[in-house]
Parts: sequence; structure tokens; C-alpha cells
Amino acid sequence: MLFVNTMTLFSLLNELPDNRRWQAKQFDLPHILLFYVLACLAWANSYRTTADYIEEKFDILKETFELDRKKPPWYTTLRKIILWIDYDALKKLVHNHVFDNSIAKRYNGNGLHHIMIDWKTLRWSFDWFYDQKAAHILNVFTELNLVLWQEPLPDWIDDKTNEIPIAQKLIEKLWLTQIIYSLDAMHCQKKI
Repeated sequence: MLFVNTMTLFSLLNELPDNRRWQAKQFDLPHILLFYVLACLAWANSYRTTADYIEEKFDILKETFELDRKKPPWYTTLRKIILWIDYDALKKLVHNHVFDNSIAKRYNGNGLHHIMIDWKTLRWSFDWFYDQKAAHILNVFTELNLVLWQEPLPDWIDDKTNEIPIAQKLIEKLWLTQIIYSLDAMHCQKKI
């Protein structure tokens, strides 16, 4: 079973700048993003299924987060809000939370002994019709099922060996000591 500290997540999302016009702010951004995350954890995979989840759980969400709204947002409202998000600011906020609040440090030397770095191809990210290549992401995760970092790989990557310099930069960024790193065999090359 997966447990999420919703209040910590809510306070983190509260720091995200809301770039919408004041007329469009019927729903608070932190509430919508938190509900969106909860819906995704419950296997919602579209705006409609997310809206269905929020509608089904709206009474509980209203009571827990002291909302004064009478009705849940429509899926079109969710879509508009999600499209307004500054993703660079969100990524920076999450990464700062992970490292500045010492989540990684807390586990370093205290149960965290092993970090895995692996490149994954995102499912359904390619499109033959538009000649769009599949998107790739480099994941850094622990044996404690904690994702420390995700780095999207640039479009220019054609060969998996180009993952090597990006992984090296990530290891420098992590600054964790006394850790065993597991990577693919391609990272054992002498010439990079």
C-alpha cells in the first residue's frame, strides 16, 4: 500500500506560482494539483478519469482540505489549469524539496546503501504518423522505492551511449557519499 503525506505535498504545491488571471482562479492551484496527484495514484490516466475521481471523493476532499466549493471541477477546467502550470518552476520546486530538505541526506548512511540509475523509454511517447521519436527519461531511484531525480533526455539522443555524460552529471548533482551506484554495463566504458 502506498501512503502519501498530503499535507506536506499540499504545502509544497502552495509555493508554486499561479500564473492564471484572477478571473480564472475559481479553484486554488495547490488543491487541484494535489487532487490530480491523488487521482493519478488511484490509476486515473486522463482528464475525464481524474475529474471522475475528484467527483467521487469530493465530499471527503472538501472536508479534509476545508474547501468552500459546492461542486467539483469539470474535466475541461482541470485541463485548463494543468496547461497553465509552469513546469520548470514545478520541477525546480520538487528537486529543491528533495535535496534542500535533506530527504536524500536523511537516508544517506541511515539505510540508504544503493542507488540505481536507468534510462527508460516513455510508453506511447512515439508517433509514427508525425515522425516523432519516443521520449526517454533518466531515473535515479533507491532500494527504498524513493525516486530521487528524473532527467528528460534531449531529442538529439539517438544512441544509448549518450546517456553516459548525463548520468555522470546526475551523480555529481546527487553528492551522496558511501553509496553503491548501479548502472547499465555501458557505463563501464573506458573511453567516453
